[in-house]
Amino acid sequence: MNRRKFAKIWAALTGLSALPSFATAMGKEPVKITHIRIGLSPPCVQVSPGILRVMPRPEGPPPPNDEHNYDAQVIEDNGRFFYRVGNTTIKISEHQAHRVIGNPHLYYVTVAQILHYRIRHKRLHGFDYAERETDQGRGAG
Repeated sequence: MNRRKFAKIWAALTGLSALPSFATAMGKEPVKITHIRIGLSPPCVQVSPGILRVMPRPEGPPPPNDEHNYDAQVIEDNGRFFYRVGNTTIKISEHQAHRVIGNPHLYYVTVAQILHYRIRHKRLHGFDYAERETDQGRGAG
C-alpha cells in the first residue's frame, strides 16, 4: 500500500468517526440511554411504631437476574422518554423517567413497581394498558 492510498483511507476513517459529533452540531440531539439495575429494596427493620430503618445492602455482587432483579434502560429521544426491559419497550413521561432513575427499587407505590407491572402486562397481553387508556381518553379507540 502506498502513502497516497493510506492517506485516503485514513481520511475516510477519520471522517466516519466524526459523524456523531457532526450530527450533534447540526442540531439533532443524540439519543440518551441510561442503564439502571432494578431490584428489590433493601430490608427494613421497625425501630419504633411508624419508624423504619433501612438495613445496608449485603456485600458482594448484585443478585442474579430474575423476575424482580434485572437490568433496564431509560431512553430519551428528542424529549420523548421510553423504558425498556429486554426487548419490551413502553413510553413513559419525563417525570417517570427521572423517578425510576432516582429510585430503582421495587416496593409499594414506586415508579419502578408501576413500570414493572406495565412491562409485565405488555409481555403477557401484547399492549401497554397505560397507552390504551390514553388513546381512549382522546377519543381514539
